[in-house]
Formats: sequence, C-alpha cells, structure tokens
Amino acid sequence: MRIAKMSRFECCRYNVLVDQIEKRIPRHGKRLNTVSFALDKYMSMGIYGSHKTGKTHLIEQLVGARGFRFGEMYIEKIDFKFENQAALKLLGFCPQKSGFSKVFSPRQLFTLLFMIRGVPEANLSEKLLEIAMSLDLKPYMNTKIGDLSLAIKRKVSVAVALIAYNKILIIDEPTRGMPAKERRTIWNVLRYARFCGKTIIFSSNENIECETLADLIIVIDDGELLAIGSPQYLRERYTQGFFFELKILSDGKTEEETSENLERDAENIIKFAYFLHEDSQLLQHTANIMKFYIPVEEVIYSYLFGSIEKNRRRLNIAEYIIYQAPLLTALDNILAVRTSRVTYNKPKKRRSRDYTRHLNRERKARDAEATSSSIELKAKHSWIATSSSIGLKAKHSWIAISSSIGLKACHSND
Repeated sequence: MRIAKMSRFECCRYNVLVDQIEKRIPRHGKRLNTVSFALDKYMSMGIYGSHKTGKTHLIEQLVGARGFRFGEMYIEKIDFKFENQAALKLLGFCPQKSGFSKVFSPRQLFTLLFMIRGVPEANLSEKLLEIAMSLDLKPYMNTKIGDLSLAIKRKVSVAVALIAYNKILIIDEPTRGMPAKERRTIWNVLRYARFCGKTIIFSSNENIECETLADLIIVIDDGELLAIGSPQYLRERYTQGFFFELKILSDGKTEEETSENLERDAENIIKFAYFLHEDSQLLQHTANIMKFYIPVEEVIYSYLFGSIEKNRRRLNIAEYIIYQAPLLTALDNILAVRTSRVTYNKPKKRRSRDYTRHLNRERKARDAEATSSSIELKAKHSWIATSSSIGLKAKHSWIAISSSIGLKACHSND
C-alpha cells in the first residue's frame, strides 16, 4: 500500500515513516527521484546499493545531517521537520567515521556516556562488563582508541550507538572492511537489539549482510528507489527457476560395475531434468554429484517434490536439495534494470510440447486447405479465361468474315 494513501491512523502505527524524501531537486525536467518506507518495532531494514549510489546521503537525511524539501518523515509520530530535537532524542546513530578522541580508552568513553545517560554509579561496572562482553571488547577496554585497529574502532562506534539505548538505531555500513569473525559478532548484537524491540536501519553494499540482518530491503541508485521488499520477495520477483543438486548412490561390486551404474544413472537423471523443463542446464557433474538449473516460471513445490520422490528409487538418488537463486542474483537484476532502463519481467510462459505439436498440426491442416482452395480457384479462373478468349476470337473472326463478304458484294454491284 502506498504511504501517500494511508490514513492518519495507519501512519501512527509505525515507528519510522518516510514519505517521498528526495536526494536533490532536479534543475531540468519534472522527474523527482524519491524514497518512501515504513518500519515498525522489531524490524530491521537494509539500504542496499553499490558504491556512491546515495546510501550515506539517505542515512544523513534520516538523522538530520542533511535536509530535504519535498518529503516528510515521522519518528514515533513526531514530525522530523518541525520537531527536530524531540525526534533526535529517539535516534541512535553510528556513522562510517568514528571521530572519537584518540586519547580516550573505550572504558573511559563508555563510562562518560553511561553517566550522561543517567546510569547510577553503582551499576556502571555491570553495564561496562555487559557492553564489553557482547561486542568482545574486554581485552581492549583500557587501550587508547588511537592504538586500536579499524575493526575494533568500528566495534566501539557500534557500542556508543547502543549505549544511547534509543528505540531507533541507524548505522551506516556497520561491518565495512571487517574480518568475518568481527562481522558475525556485530550481526549477533544487532539481531539481539532487534529482538528486544528496537527498529534498526543500516546501509550496506553486501548481499550477505542484508540477508542476515534485514527484514526489509530497499535498493537505491542515485537517490532513486528501485525496489523494496523482503529478501524472499525480491528473490521471487527478480529471479526465475530453481537449482536442483543431488548425489547419486554408488552401488556395485567392482569399480567397473560402479562406474557403469553411475553413467547409466547420470543419463537417466539428465532425462528426468529435461522432463522437468526442456531448457534445463547441467551446471556441475563431478563423480556422483550433479547440479542442475531448472528455469521454470512458477515453482509448484508439491508437484516438484512429488515427482522427485516418485522417481527417487528408480533414479538411484541418495540425497538431494532444491533451492532458489541467491539474493545477489536478484539484486544484480534490479541494478541491471536501472542500467538498461527496461522494466524487468519474467519470460512468458512457454507452451508444452504436446500443445505445440497440436498447434503445428492445426496450422499445417489450415495451410493444406488454403493451398487446395487456391489451386481450385486458379483452375476455375483459367477455365473462364480460356473460354472467354475462345469466344472472343470466334466473335472477332465472324465479324471479319461478314465484313469481308459485305465488302465483296458491294464491289460486285458497282
């Protein structure tokens, strides 16, 4: 449902409501690229895009670092344009660059922020231990921030945003340039924060991060909203078909017999894949492992699993897995649409072979009938033309004879 068509009651349901925020006002033309979305509690949204597509610009607009003219934004029913300070009290923000003083240690910085927040001095040690354990910062609590690595500095930035304990957490590229272990730590903390009722908005250019954290993904390019939806919806909408990976059961008393059985089973499985769809592709065949891409337009899983289970023993399949195309494929297709400026549509459904053969037979019958009728029509026309030409010649000859006879009679009278 479009946000512009929502009633006031429906708009008040959401923690964050953004309606038609523009990146810039164009100097020429009437086209205005805008972004709109609505988020509730226990939700996480990822802003996906490649490098320099306007992700950071949108994040800065959401926290008031950059303005906007045309759109509207509401934080907990508070109008961000007219009650900016009240709305900012509900936001926790983690920018790409930390900007912390290099002489402070994480312990000193966290203690200062907890005291500003109003945490009693008796509870400071407990809070410091909690934040250090959750982000695995315990070995670095007394080290100066200037001496920490980039990954640990990023953890400190996320910790500062969490210490604010606001209802809405906005993070710009939370795990950019971090090793896999440190990224997983931050992901776990953010997922726990979402579980506790926070609304999380983050930007990223990695599909794995969006798939791990986001309930909702918006894809933007140059400030234009290209697509919005859950990861599953984007896969369904912007990809086609499924992947079928299986393992053939190796049986045989000797190696030669086993290899012969594998070859025979592989041929039968390839025929079965072409039965599922005539344009199926064999992507991998290593020993007794095979992988197919089946490009069907609409997957009916009950029919699919029923067909496989019915033929599983005959095809000698030990185990198998069926999965959709990855989220990265869907996101790449969306950005490719932006590049080509062509609306992405799934290919039209192809007709079955039997139906195509039936149409071909009907077409041939119509062509044969049209050919026979044209032959009859030509014969009829040729007969009419022949008879008319014969009659015309006879008439002309009769006129010529009669005129010559009359001419001779006239000469004899003279």
